[in-house]
Amino acid sequence: MTRLALALLACAGCNQLFGLKQTQPLDAPPDAVDAPSDAFAPTLHLERQVLERVGPEMIVTTWSASDPSPTLELGPVGGELTNTFLADDGSFKVPAELLTAPYRIVYTLPGDVPTEIPWSGSEGTFTVPLLGRPDRGTPPSGAGLHFAPTPTQVAFPTASVITTGLWMTALNLGTPPSPFDLAYSSLASLNGPVGAVDGTKGDVEVLTSTDGTYGNGISGFTAMQVTQLQGMPVGSSSTWIQHPTPVSATPAFDALSTTNTRLFGPLGSFPNNGMPVTSYAGGALASATMLSLVQQTPGSLDGGGFLPLWGPSATPVAPMQFANPFDGAHSPAPALPAGVLATYTSSRTYASTKLTSGFEVVGPVGTGAPSLPFAAGMPSAVTLAGTSLSDSGTMDGIGVTIGSAASVALVFRTDKQVDDCVVTLYQVAANVFTPKRRYLVTTLPTLQSPLPIDSSLFMKLTATYTFGIACRVGTRTMNDYTQIKLPFSEAMLYTAVFHVM
Repeated sequence: MTRLALALLACAGCNQLFGLKQTQPLDAPPDAVDAPSDAFAPTLHLERQVLERVGPEMIVTTWSASDPSPTLELGPVGGELTNTFLADDGSFKVPAELLTAPYRIVYTLPGDVPTEIPWSGSEGTFTVPLLGRPDRGTPPSGAGLHFAPTPTQVAFPTASVITTGLWMTALNLGTPPSPFDLAYSSLASLNGPVGAVDGTKGDVEVLTSTDGTYGNGISGFTAMQVTQLQGMPVGSSSTWIQHPTPVSATPAFDALSTTNTRLFGPLGSFPNNGMPVTSYAGGALASATMLSLVQQTPGSLDGGGFLPLWGPSATPVAPMQFANPFDGAHSPAPALPAGVLATYTSSRTYASTKLTSGFEVVGPVGTGAPSLPFAAGMPSAVTLAGTSLSDSGTMDGIGVTIGSAASVALVFRTDKQVDDCVVTLYQVAANVFTPKRRYLVTTLPTLQSPLPIDSSLFMKLTATYTFGIACRVGTRTMNDYTQIKLPFSEAMLYTAVFHVM
Protein backbone atom coordinates (compact mmCIF):
# COMPACT_ATOMS: atom_id res chain seq x y z
CA MET A 1 0.00 0.00 0.00
CA THR A 2 1.09 3.58 -0.47
CA ARG A 3 2.95 4.83 2.58
CA LEU A 4 1.33 7.30 4.88
CA ALA A 5 3.18 10.58 5.08
CA LEU A 6 1.56 13.73 6.52
CA ALA A 7 3.82 16.74 6.56
CA LEU A 8 4.41 16.67 10.25
CA LEU A 9 6.04 15.45 12.24
CA ALA A 10 6.58 14.90 13.72
CA CYS A 11 7.11 15.11 14.66
CA ALA A 12 7.89 12.77 13.80
CA GLY A 13 10.46 10.44 14.64
CA CYS A 14 10.79 8.08 17.56
CA ASN A 15 8.46 10.53 19.27
CA GLN A 16 5.78 9.62 16.74
CA LEU A 17 5.35 6.34 18.58
CA PHE A 18 3.06 7.29 21.43
CA GLY A 19 0.52 5.42 23.30
CA LEU A 20 -2.19 3.81 21.26
CA LYS A 21 -2.56 0.08 20.81
CA GLN A 22 -1.88 -1.62 17.50
CA THR A 23 -4.51 -0.99 14.85
CA GLN A 24 -5.45 -2.81 11.69
CA PRO A 25 -6.89 -1.65 8.36
CA LEU A 26 -10.63 -2.09 8.04
CA ASP A 27 -12.37 -3.88 5.21
CA ALA A 28 -14.65 -1.80 3.06
CA PRO A 29 -18.35 -2.30 3.86
CA PRO A 30 -20.66 -3.20 1.00
CA ASP A 31 -22.43 -0.29 -0.66
CA ALA A 32 -25.97 0.26 0.48
CA VAL A 33 -28.70 0.17 -2.13
CA ASP A 34 -28.99 3.94 -2.09
CA ALA A 35 -25.26 4.64 -1.75
CA PRO A 36 -24.10 7.59 -3.86
CA SER A 37 -22.18 6.75 -7.02
CA ASP A 38 -18.42 7.20 -7.17
CA ALA A 39 -19.03 10.22 -9.38
CA PHE A 40 -20.18 12.06 -6.28
CA ALA A 41 -17.44 10.69 -4.04
CA PRO A 42 -14.15 12.51 -4.64
CA THR A 43 -10.93 10.60 -4.04
CA LEU A 44 -8.23 11.84 -1.66
CA HIS A 45 -4.89 10.21 -0.85
CA LEU A 46 -3.05 9.41 2.35
CA GLU A 47 0.63 8.63 1.75
CA ARG A 48 3.84 7.94 3.57
CA GLN A 49 6.96 9.30 1.93
CA VAL A 50 9.97 7.20 2.79
CA LEU A 51 13.53 8.23 2.02
CA GLU A 52 14.42 4.69 1.04
CA ARG A 53 17.81 5.26 -0.49
CA VAL A 54 20.38 8.01 -0.87
CA GLY A 55 22.95 8.63 -3.61
CA PRO A 56 20.97 9.11 -5.77
CA GLU A 57 18.04 10.00 -3.56
CA MET A 58 14.99 7.77 -3.90
CA ILE A 59 11.68 8.38 -2.16
CA VAL A 60 9.15 5.57 -2.20
CA THR A 61 5.51 5.44 -1.18
CA THR A 62 4.94 1.70 -0.92
CA TRP A 63 3.58 -0.06 2.14
CA SER A 64 5.56 -2.94 3.61
CA ALA A 65 4.79 -5.58 6.20
CA SER A 66 6.98 -3.69 8.70
CA ASP A 67 4.96 -0.51 8.24
CA PRO A 68 1.27 -1.40 8.82
CA SER A 69 -1.46 0.83 7.51
CA PRO A 70 -3.38 3.30 9.70
CA THR A 71 -7.02 3.35 10.61
CA LEU A 72 -8.97 6.10 8.89
CA GLU A 73 -12.13 7.90 9.97
CA LEU A 74 -14.25 10.64 8.36
CA GLY A 75 -16.97 12.81 9.79
CA PRO A 76 -18.41 16.31 9.99
CA VAL A 77 -16.45 18.91 11.97
CA GLY A 78 -17.53 18.50 15.58
CA GLY A 79 -19.62 15.46 14.63
CA GLU A 80 -19.39 11.69 14.85
CA LEU A 81 -16.60 9.86 13.03
CA THR A 82 -17.11 6.78 10.86
CA ASN A 83 -14.51 4.16 9.95
CA THR A 84 -13.51 4.55 6.29
CA PHE A 85 -11.92 2.12 3.85
CA LEU A 86 -8.34 2.92 2.82
CA ALA A 87 -7.40 1.33 -0.50
CA ASP A 88 -4.09 -0.37 -1.26
CA ASP A 89 -2.86 2.73 -3.10
CA GLY A 90 -3.61 4.99 -0.11
CA SER A 91 -6.74 6.45 -1.67
CA PHE A 92 -10.10 6.89 0.02
CA LYS A 93 -13.44 8.30 -1.06
CA VAL A 94 -15.35 11.06 0.69
CA PRO A 95 -19.11 10.43 0.86
CA ALA A 96 -21.15 13.04 -0.96
CA GLU A 97 -23.09 13.94 2.18
CA LEU A 98 -19.90 15.28 3.79
CA LEU A 99 -19.20 17.72 0.96
CA THR A 100 -21.92 20.19 1.91
CA ALA A 101 -19.86 21.53 4.84
CA PRO A 102 -16.31 21.30 6.23
CA TYR A 103 -15.47 17.79 7.38
CA ARG A 104 -12.57 16.12 9.17
CA ILE A 105 -10.17 13.35 8.28
CA VAL A 106 -8.71 11.44 11.25
CA TYR A 107 -6.00 8.83 10.78
CA THR A 108 -4.14 6.86 13.43
CA LEU A 109 -0.83 5.13 12.83
CA PRO A 110 -0.17 2.07 14.98
CA GLY A 111 1.32 3.26 18.25
CA ASP A 112 0.63 6.93 17.53
CA VAL A 113 -1.98 9.46 18.59
CA PRO A 114 -4.76 10.39 16.16
CA THR A 115 -4.00 13.09 13.62
CA GLU A 116 -7.00 15.18 12.59
CA ILE A 117 -7.26 17.25 9.40
CA PRO A 118 -10.15 19.72 9.09
CA TRP A 119 -10.90 19.77 5.36
CA SER A 120 -13.40 21.15 2.89
CA GLY A 121 -11.70 20.32 -0.39
CA SER A 122 -12.65 17.58 -2.80
CA GLU A 123 -9.02 16.74 -3.57
CA GLY A 124 -5.81 16.47 -1.61
CA THR A 125 -2.72 14.35 -0.95
CA PHE A 126 -1.52 14.21 2.66
CA THR A 127 1.84 12.79 3.62
CA VAL A 128 3.96 11.89 6.69
CA PRO A 129 7.69 11.66 5.94
CA LEU A 130 10.02 8.99 7.27
CA LEU A 131 13.77 9.42 6.91
CA GLY A 132 15.20 6.01 6.17
CA ARG A 133 13.89 2.53 5.54
CA PRO A 134 10.92 1.21 7.50
CA ASP A 135 12.62 -2.19 7.94
CA ARG A 136 14.76 -1.52 11.01
CA GLY A 137 16.11 -4.66 12.59
CA THR A 138 16.99 -4.62 16.28
CA PRO A 139 20.75 -4.24 16.83
CA PRO A 140 22.35 -7.28 18.51
CA SER A 141 22.97 -6.96 22.23
CA GLY A 142 26.32 -5.29 22.89
CA ALA A 143 26.74 -4.25 19.25
CA GLY A 144 29.02 -1.42 18.32
CA LEU A 145 30.92 0.27 15.51
CA HIS A 146 34.71 -0.05 15.20
CA PHE A 147 36.63 2.71 13.42
CA ALA A 148 40.28 2.01 12.63
CA PRO A 149 41.04 4.18 9.60
CA THR A 150 44.38 4.36 7.81
CA PRO A 151 46.71 6.09 8.13
CA THR A 152 46.45 5.55 11.88
CA GLN A 153 45.24 8.60 13.76
CA VAL A 154 46.52 9.34 17.26
CA ALA A 155 43.17 10.89 18.21
CA PHE A 156 39.94 12.28 16.79
CA PRO A 157 39.39 15.73 18.35
CA THR A 158 35.73 16.57 19.00
CA ALA A 159 34.57 13.33 17.40
CA SER A 160 31.04 12.62 16.16
CA VAL A 161 29.46 9.68 14.32
CA ILE A 162 26.76 9.98 11.64
CA THR A 163 25.00 7.16 9.83
CA THR A 164 23.10 7.55 6.57
CA GLY A 165 20.31 5.31 5.35
CA LEU A 166 18.91 5.01 8.88
CA TRP A 167 20.04 8.57 9.79
CA MET A 168 21.47 8.39 13.29
CA THR A 169 23.99 10.52 15.18
CA ALA A 170 26.28 10.39 18.22
CA LEU A 171 27.67 13.90 18.72
CA ASN A 172 30.38 15.53 20.82
CA LEU A 173 32.16 12.33 21.82
CA GLY A 174 35.30 14.07 23.06
CA THR A 175 38.70 12.88 21.84
CA PRO A 176 38.68 9.08 21.74
CA PRO A 177 41.79 7.12 20.80
CA SER A 178 42.39 5.33 17.52
CA PRO A 179 41.06 2.75 16.89
CA PHE A 180 37.70 3.91 18.23
CA ASP A 181 34.83 1.69 19.40
CA LEU A 182 31.36 3.26 19.68
CA ALA A 183 28.67 1.43 21.63
CA TYR A 184 25.58 1.20 19.43
CA SER A 185 23.44 2.42 22.33
CA SER A 186 25.12 5.84 21.94
CA LEU A 187 23.34 6.46 18.63
CA ALA A 188 20.13 8.49 18.46
CA SER A 189 17.77 8.43 15.46
CA LEU A 190 16.88 11.59 13.56
CA ASN A 191 13.53 10.09 12.58
CA GLY A 192 11.88 6.79 13.47
CA PRO A 193 13.23 4.12 15.81
CA VAL A 194 16.91 3.22 16.00
CA GLY A 195 17.67 0.28 13.72
CA ALA A 196 20.57 -1.97 12.77
CA VAL A 197 22.71 -0.45 10.02
CA ASP A 198 23.23 -2.70 7.03
CA GLY A 199 25.87 -1.98 4.41
CA THR A 200 24.20 -4.33 1.93
CA LYS A 201 21.28 -1.85 1.88
CA GLY A 202 23.49 1.18 1.39
CA ASP A 203 23.87 2.33 5.00
CA VAL A 204 27.08 4.26 5.66
CA GLU A 205 28.83 5.14 8.94
CA VAL A 206 30.90 8.34 9.06
CA LEU A 207 33.33 9.37 11.81
CA THR A 208 34.14 13.09 11.86
CA SER A 209 36.65 15.20 13.77
CA THR A 210 37.23 18.92 14.38
CA ASP A 211 40.76 20.17 15.01
CA GLY A 212 40.17 23.92 14.55
CA THR A 213 41.50 24.22 11.01
CA TYR A 214 38.06 25.32 9.81
CA GLY A 215 36.98 26.96 13.06
CA ASN A 216 34.20 24.83 14.50
CA GLY A 217 33.66 23.02 11.22
CA ILE A 218 34.82 19.43 10.83
CA SER A 219 38.33 19.06 9.40
CA GLY A 220 38.62 15.29 8.87
CA PHE A 221 36.47 12.22 8.39
CA THR A 222 36.30 8.58 7.39
CA ALA A 223 33.39 6.62 5.92
CA MET A 224 32.72 2.87 5.97
CA GLN A 225 29.97 0.29 5.57
CA VAL A 226 29.17 -2.48 8.04
CA THR A 227 27.72 -5.53 6.32
CA GLN A 228 26.52 -7.19 9.50
CA LEU A 229 26.45 -5.94 13.06
CA GLN A 230 28.02 -8.17 15.67
CA GLY A 231 29.12 -7.75 19.24
CA MET A 232 31.79 -5.14 19.82
CA PRO A 233 34.10 -4.68 18.04
CA VAL A 234 33.16 -4.75 14.36
CA GLY A 235 36.02 -4.00 12.00
CA SER A 236 35.91 -2.31 8.62
CA SER A 237 38.71 -0.79 6.59
CA SER A 238 38.46 2.89 5.71
CA THR A 239 40.66 5.85 4.78
CA TRP A 240 41.01 8.98 6.88
CA ILE A 241 40.53 12.20 4.86
CA GLN A 242 42.22 15.19 6.51
CA HIS A 243 41.81 18.87 5.53
CA PRO A 244 40.05 18.50 2.15
CA THR A 245 38.88 21.65 0.36
CA PRO A 246 36.01 22.84 2.56
CA VAL A 247 32.48 23.90 1.77
CA SER A 248 32.21 27.67 2.23
CA ALA A 249 28.82 29.24 2.98
CA THR A 250 27.87 32.83 3.82
CA PRO A 251 24.08 32.82 4.30
CA ALA A 252 22.11 35.95 5.21
CA PHE A 253 19.73 35.78 8.20
CA ASP A 254 16.87 37.95 9.44
CA ALA A 255 17.63 40.91 11.72
CA LEU A 256 17.30 39.59 15.26
CA SER A 257 15.81 42.81 16.62
CA THR A 258 12.71 42.24 14.50
CA THR A 259 12.69 38.53 15.29
CA ASN A 260 12.89 39.32 19.01
CA THR A 261 9.69 41.37 18.85
CA ARG A 262 7.93 38.67 16.85
CA LEU A 263 8.84 36.03 19.45
CA PHE A 264 8.25 37.84 22.73
CA GLY A 265 4.96 39.44 21.72
CA PRO A 266 3.09 36.10 21.73
CA LEU A 267 5.06 34.94 24.81
CA GLY A 268 3.74 38.03 26.58
CA SER A 269 4.12 38.04 30.35
CA PHE A 270 4.86 34.36 30.91
CA PRO A 271 7.19 34.22 33.91
CA ASN A 272 10.71 32.87 33.48
CA ASN A 273 10.93 33.74 29.80
CA GLY A 274 14.60 33.15 29.06
CA MET A 275 16.84 35.48 27.13
CA PRO A 276 16.76 34.73 23.40
CA VAL A 277 19.24 32.10 22.24
CA THR A 278 20.58 31.88 18.70
CA SER A 279 22.12 28.80 17.12
CA TYR A 280 23.65 28.39 13.68
CA ALA A 281 24.88 25.19 12.06
CA GLY A 282 26.12 23.96 8.69
CA GLY A 283 25.99 20.44 7.38
CA ALA A 284 24.20 18.13 4.98
CA LEU A 285 20.50 17.59 4.29
CA ALA A 286 19.19 14.04 4.16
CA SER A 287 16.79 15.17 1.44
CA ALA A 288 16.12 18.31 -0.56
CA THR A 289 12.76 17.09 -1.80
CA MET A 290 10.92 16.00 1.34
CA LEU A 291 10.17 17.63 4.67
CA SER A 292 13.38 18.73 6.41
CA LEU A 293 12.06 19.16 9.97
CA VAL A 294 10.34 15.90 10.89
CA GLN A 295 11.45 14.95 14.39
CA GLN A 296 8.72 15.85 16.83
CA THR A 297 10.45 17.03 20.01
CA PRO A 298 7.83 17.67 22.71
CA GLY A 299 8.58 20.85 24.59
CA SER A 300 10.96 22.17 21.93
CA LEU A 301 11.25 22.91 18.23
CA ASP A 302 11.11 20.20 15.61
CA GLY A 303 14.35 18.63 14.44
CA GLY A 304 14.95 16.47 11.44
CA GLY A 305 17.11 15.47 8.54
CA PHE A 306 20.09 17.73 9.13
CA LEU A 307 23.56 16.25 9.62
CA PRO A 308 25.73 18.78 11.54
CA LEU A 309 29.22 19.39 10.15
CA TRP A 310 29.77 22.99 11.36
CA GLY A 311 28.79 24.40 14.74
CA PRO A 312 26.52 24.82 16.42
CA SER A 313 27.51 28.38 17.14
CA ALA A 314 25.68 31.14 18.99
CA THR A 315 26.71 33.59 16.27
CA PRO A 316 26.90 33.28 12.48
CA VAL A 317 30.40 33.21 11.02
CA ALA A 318 31.26 34.42 7.54
CA PRO A 319 32.01 32.15 5.92
CA MET A 320 31.02 28.85 7.48
CA GLN A 321 33.68 26.36 6.39
CA PHE A 322 33.62 22.60 6.86
CA ALA A 323 34.98 19.46 5.28
CA ASN A 324 32.14 17.66 3.56
CA PRO A 325 32.08 13.83 3.50
CA PHE A 326 28.87 14.05 1.46
CA ASP A 327 30.11 15.89 -1.63
CA GLY A 328 29.96 12.74 -3.78
CA ALA A 329 33.76 12.34 -3.96
CA HIS A 330 34.32 10.19 -0.88
CA SER A 331 32.80 6.75 -1.39
CA PRO A 332 30.97 5.08 0.24
CA ALA A 333 29.50 8.31 1.69
CA PRO A 334 26.56 9.37 -0.50
CA ALA A 335 26.23 12.73 -2.23
CA LEU A 336 23.92 14.99 -0.23
CA PRO A 337 23.02 18.68 -0.57
CA ALA A 338 24.93 20.97 1.80
CA GLY A 339 22.69 23.04 4.05
CA VAL A 340 22.44 25.61 6.84
CA LEU A 341 20.21 25.57 9.92
CA ALA A 342 19.43 28.58 12.13
CA THR A 343 17.27 28.82 15.27
CA TYR A 344 16.15 31.67 17.52
CA THR A 345 14.46 30.51 20.72
CA SER A 346 13.41 31.36 24.26
CA SER A 347 12.74 28.79 26.99
CA ARG A 348 10.62 29.05 30.12
CA THR A 349 10.00 26.64 32.97
CA TYR A 350 6.70 25.89 34.66
CA ALA A 351 6.65 23.41 37.56
CA SER A 352 9.91 21.82 36.33
CA THR A 353 8.52 21.58 32.79
CA LYS A 354 10.65 23.29 30.13
CA LEU A 355 8.91 24.82 27.12
CA THR A 356 10.97 26.23 24.24
CA SER A 357 9.34 28.47 21.64
CA GLY A 358 10.97 30.14 18.68
CA PHE A 359 11.90 30.10 15.01
CA GLU A 360 14.01 27.86 12.81
CA VAL A 361 14.93 27.76 9.14
CA VAL A 362 16.83 25.25 7.04
CA GLY A 363 18.03 25.80 3.51
CA PRO A 364 20.58 24.71 0.93
CA VAL A 365 24.08 26.11 0.50
CA GLY A 366 24.20 27.56 -2.97
CA THR A 367 26.24 30.14 -4.84
CA GLY A 368 26.52 33.61 -3.38
CA ALA A 369 24.85 34.34 -0.05
CA PRO A 370 21.50 32.52 0.16
CA SER A 371 18.92 34.32 2.28
CA LEU A 372 17.50 32.26 5.13
CA PRO A 373 14.67 34.32 6.67
CA PHE A 374 12.51 33.26 9.61
CA ALA A 375 9.63 33.48 7.20
CA ALA A 376 6.95 31.41 8.95
CA GLY A 377 4.30 33.33 10.85
CA MET A 378 4.48 33.08 14.65
CA PRO A 379 1.18 31.98 16.26
CA SER A 380 -0.38 34.61 18.51
CA ALA A 381 -3.69 35.67 20.08
CA VAL A 382 -4.39 32.05 21.04
CA THR A 383 -7.68 31.47 22.85
CA LEU A 384 -9.42 28.31 24.06
CA ALA A 385 -13.12 28.67 24.85
CA GLY A 386 -12.52 32.42 24.79
CA THR A 387 -9.71 32.30 27.38
CA SER A 388 -6.36 33.77 26.31
CA LEU A 389 -3.44 31.34 26.18
CA SER A 390 -0.84 33.77 24.79
CA ASP A 391 0.19 37.43 24.50
CA SER A 392 0.07 40.20 27.11
CA GLY A 393 -1.42 39.39 30.50
CA THR A 394 -1.42 35.62 30.07
CA MET A 395 0.12 33.45 32.80
CA ASP A 396 0.99 29.75 33.04
CA GLY A 397 -1.24 27.71 35.34
CA ILE A 398 -4.50 29.38 34.36
CA GLY A 399 -7.90 27.72 34.34
CA VAL A 400 -10.13 27.41 31.26
CA THR A 401 -13.86 26.83 31.63
CA ILE A 402 -15.00 24.49 28.87
CA GLY A 403 -18.53 23.62 30.03
CA SER A 404 -20.28 20.46 28.91
CA ALA A 405 -20.18 20.85 25.11
CA ALA A 406 -18.71 18.01 23.04
CA SER A 407 -15.98 20.29 21.68
CA VAL A 408 -14.25 23.51 22.67
CA ALA A 409 -13.09 26.24 20.26
CA LEU A 410 -9.40 26.99 19.65
CA VAL A 411 -8.56 30.19 17.74
CA PHE A 412 -5.24 31.80 16.81
CA ARG A 413 -3.63 33.98 14.17
CA THR A 414 -0.09 34.43 12.83
CA ASP A 415 2.00 37.54 12.22
CA LYS A 416 3.10 36.42 8.74
CA GLN A 417 1.95 34.10 5.99
CA VAL A 418 2.00 30.35 6.62
CA ASP A 419 1.40 27.30 4.46
CA ASP A 420 0.00 25.27 7.33
CA CYS A 421 0.19 24.75 11.09
CA VAL A 422 0.43 21.61 13.19
CA VAL A 423 -1.37 21.92 16.53
CA THR A 424 -0.56 19.29 19.16
CA LEU A 425 -2.42 19.08 22.47
CA TYR A 426 -0.01 17.89 25.19
CA GLN A 427 -0.71 16.82 28.72
CA VAL A 428 2.31 18.00 30.73
CA ALA A 429 3.70 16.89 34.08
CA ALA A 430 7.27 17.22 35.42
CA ASN A 431 8.80 17.73 31.97
CA VAL A 432 6.92 14.74 30.53
CA PHE A 433 4.86 15.60 27.46
CA THR A 434 2.09 13.19 26.50
CA PRO A 435 0.45 14.06 23.15
CA LYS A 436 -3.32 13.66 23.17
CA ARG A 437 -4.16 14.65 19.59
CA ARG A 438 -2.53 16.31 16.61
CA TYR A 439 -4.22 18.60 14.09
CA LEU A 440 -3.05 19.66 10.63
CA VAL A 441 -4.51 23.12 10.05
CA THR A 442 -4.55 24.37 6.47
CA THR A 443 -6.74 27.41 7.17
CA LEU A 444 -6.18 29.45 10.32
CA PRO A 445 -9.10 29.03 12.74
CA THR A 446 -11.24 32.13 13.35
CA LEU A 447 -14.08 33.09 15.67
CA GLN A 448 -16.46 32.23 12.85
CA SER A 449 -14.72 28.94 12.04
CA PRO A 450 -12.67 27.78 15.07
CA LEU A 451 -10.69 24.58 15.40
CA PRO A 452 -12.89 22.28 17.53
CA ILE A 453 -10.96 20.36 20.20
CA ASP A 454 -12.76 17.30 21.58
CA SER A 455 -13.69 17.95 25.22
CA SER A 456 -13.15 14.26 25.96
CA LEU A 457 -9.38 14.82 25.62
CA PHE A 458 -9.30 16.78 28.88
CA MET A 459 -9.46 15.66 32.50
CA LYS A 460 -11.02 18.43 34.53
CA LEU A 461 -8.87 19.93 37.32
CA THR A 462 -6.61 16.88 37.64
CA ALA A 463 -4.21 17.53 34.76
CA THR A 464 -2.42 20.38 33.00
CA TYR A 465 -2.07 20.95 29.27
CA THR A 466 -0.39 23.09 26.65
CA PHE A 467 -0.73 23.44 22.90
CA GLY A 468 2.40 23.24 20.76
CA ILE A 469 1.56 25.21 17.62
CA ALA A 470 4.09 24.86 14.79
CA CYS A 471 3.42 27.01 11.71
CA ARG A 472 5.41 26.44 8.54
CA VAL A 473 6.35 27.89 5.17
CA GLY A 474 7.55 25.58 2.42
CA THR A 475 5.32 22.55 2.96
CA ARG A 476 2.89 22.38 0.09
CA THR A 477 1.83 23.22 -3.42
CA MET A 478 -1.93 23.66 -3.71
CA ASN A 479 -3.50 20.64 -2.00
CA ASP A 480 -0.50 18.35 -2.46
CA TYR A 481 1.63 17.82 0.65
CA THR A 482 4.14 15.61 -1.17
CA GLN A 483 6.28 18.59 -2.19
CA ILE A 484 8.37 21.00 -0.10
CA LYS A 485 10.32 24.12 -0.91
CA LEU A 486 13.63 25.28 0.51
CA PRO A 487 14.33 27.37 2.52
CA PHE A 488 11.92 25.69 4.91
CA SER A 489 10.87 27.83 7.90
CA GLU A 490 8.96 27.01 11.08
CA ALA A 491 7.70 29.05 14.05
CA MET A 492 6.78 27.21 17.27
CA LEU A 493 4.74 28.55 20.18
CA TYR A 494 3.97 26.69 23.39
CA THR A 495 0.88 28.30 24.84
CA ALA A 496 0.19 28.91 28.50
CA VAL A 497 0.05 25.76 30.61
CA PHE A 498 -3.57 25.41 31.68
CA HIS A 499 -6.13 23.20 33.39
CA VAL A 500 -9.78 22.91 32.49
CA MET A 501 -12.82 23.50 34.65
